[in-house]
Amino acid sequence: MRLYPLRKGAYTVSSPFGAREGGFHYGLDFAAKDGTPFYACQSGTVQYIGKADGYGEWIVVDSDDSEGGGCVEYGHMWDAFATGLKVGSKVKAGQHIGYVGSNGGSTGPHLHITVWERGYGGKRIDPAGWLRGAGHLGEPEAPTATPSKGTIMAVPNPVTRTQISPNRHSGGRDVDWIVIHTQEGSGTARSITDYLCRPAAQVSYNAVCDDRETVLVVPWDQNPWSAMNANNRGDHILMAGSFASWSRNRWLSPDVSDGKNEDLQLTRTAALVAWRCAVRNIPIRYVGGKGMPKTPGVCGHVDFGQWGGGHTDPGPNFPWDELIRRAISIYNGGKDWLAMATMAEVEALIYKCLKTYVGPIGSDVKDIRQQITGGRDSGQYPGFEQGGSRTLYDLTAAVAEKQGVPNTRDTLEEK
Repeated sequence: MRLYPLRKGAYTVSSPFGAREGGFHYGLDFAAKDGTPFYACQSGTVQYIGKADGYGEWIVVDSDDSEGGGCVEYGHMWDAFATGLKVGSKVKAGQHIGYVGSNGGSTGPHLHITVWERGYGGKRIDPAGWLRGAGHLGEPEAPTATPSKGTIMAVPNPVTRTQISPNRHSGGRDVDWIVIHTQEGSGTARSITDYLCRPAAQVSYNAVCDDRETVLVVPWDQNPWSAMNANNRGDHILMAGSFASWSRNRWLSPDVSDGKNEDLQLTRTAALVAWRCAVRNIPIRYVGGKGMPKTPGVCGHVDFGQWGGGHTDPGPNFPWDELIRRAISIYNGGKDWLAMATMAEVEALIYKCLKTYVGPIGSDVKDIRQQITGGRDSGQYPGFEQGGSRTLYDLTAAVAEKQGVPNTRDTLEEK
């Protein structure tokens, strides 16, 4: 949930983000009467509060990905502690957090906000774009659209917690694949995430999951250190406590006597695949197994070869069919595809099946009939040259007649 910081009608935008006389303005100014209440744009945690150069006083609220991401500075209030906030305080979107003032470098009462894309000190972005689509406190919520028949249902974010690793880099993303990795160790999502968050580890993934939790480790708009040249080409998912040498039965085992429900871990992975495919508009289909993938989809680390580091995970027995089946089911809101499909979609599927499977069989049957009998009508097709242009049936009769088999005759010879 994201809101404008003041009630509708209580402010005017007095200075936008961008170049202005005296330098670049890295925020958005909301002019309002001195003492006008302002509110948190989204949920988060107070990171800084109190005196600040240029603002006089400020409040800085940082939000994790589950709260919307980003970090917001609110500046120029007379007393940043007026509503009882302190460092570490949790705030909700729309919560009253302060009053408009004209403290610090200000020519009149207004609220200044600066928005950092990820966290404080990173990249500052235009608050107007960040607030695009946001509402105002007190406005009724927009109605939720009801999907029509055949429309894909919304896919929920399956991440249960966030623990960000320093082992990551920006530099742009061009994601075509959802990539599956095995740990090649017996860890848990918690233990491997702790390891990935050590700078000395020099490795990371976008997300890690086991049968208990799903952890965001590197934000989806940043590159993990997972697969060399493929880091920026995929959303990389690590299945904690797994091995490429596992059998198919082990991957699908619900038995917890070994300390883990592997089948449930596969379902958690499928939920991540479904969600990332929905976000990225990537088809849920397996595109691996044939070298470097040529189309968007789901694949393994192994499919990138030396370009991706030369790894072989998730192994030859990984149940891709079951992962894809579960991901599609989750993508469809847990409903059977046929129950949601339109008649046109069903007809297209039937035609494809007939063309792919029944067509070749029918052609083969026709060829066999021609070879044996000459076709549906006598003499419709000539026989083989090697048998004197006889059908297989006529050739058998001719041979039988020569051998003296009773009641057989060569009809072609008679003609």
